Amino acid sequence: MPGAARSNHLEGDRPLFDRVTGRYQQFQQAVERTRAGEWNAEDFEAFLLHVFETLTEKAVDCRAFIEESRYHEEAPEEVEAGLRGVDLYEVGMQELWLYLQDGDAGHLEEGLRLLWEGNEKINEAMRINRESREDLDLNFFL
Repeated sequence: MPGAARSNHLEGDRPLFDRVTGRYQQFQQAVERTRAGEWNAEDFEAFLLHVFETLTEKAVDCRAFIEESRYHEEAPEEVEAGLRGVDLYEVGMQELWLYLQDGDAGHLEEGLRLLWEGNEKINEAMRINRESREDLDLNFFL
């Protein structure tokens, strides 16, 4: 994998919101580098493979947690927003793969759009989670 395509894996040191937004920015930078000719198809493919593997693993773990813990029953709005975000990320990555198949730059734009929408849904789920936790904290002191 090209050095430029490697991401900083020290994600545990950053707040979750920054990691989610940072992930979108990684895609955006990869698309910009590809468009500018700084990356060839192999570089872009290596980036997508790496990120796809990482995000697929996280999605599987997330879905398993939701199912095993029955978290959907506790926080359906949060879960639905989060899973919709995960789904949009997956569709966005598939759209970026289409660029590698046919070279149509429209796939890059559409892929980024879908990834942005997914990012927004995941952020929405995090806001819902934060608000529910704040409610829980406030109720404890009432």
